[in-house]
Amino acid sequence: MSCSNPTGRGFAVPLRTPERHRGFLLETFSLGRAVIAESLARPETPAEPPRKHREADAYNRLIAAIREGSIVVPDPDVRRVVELLLEANDHETDYGRVVAEHAALVGLLDQIGGWR
Repeated sequence: MSCSNPTGRGFAVPLRTPERHRGFLLETFSLGRAVIAESLARPETPAEPPRKHREADAYNRLIAAIREGSIVVPDPDVRRVVELLLEANDHETDYGRVVAEHAALVGLLDQIGGWR
């Protein structure tokens, strides 16, 4: 019996990325790729070049995916890059606090007859 996935790369799935999100995502992934490239270009970087190269490749796949509208999954390197970006964004914007404050204000507004 032949293997149904001989390359082991996964399967292409369509992305449902709204147009209004594409610019932000392309800019974010391009910036991430540039930061990695800069890090790799510095000879004094004691980093883990294989990991950095995988991250750079993951950014390239993400940029292509947003432009083309599909991506091959599963891809642990791409998943990890997006997870790290999400964690950084949440930390930088203090997302947890913003959500809690929003919920408190919406709750109060509902109680005093708002949204009518």
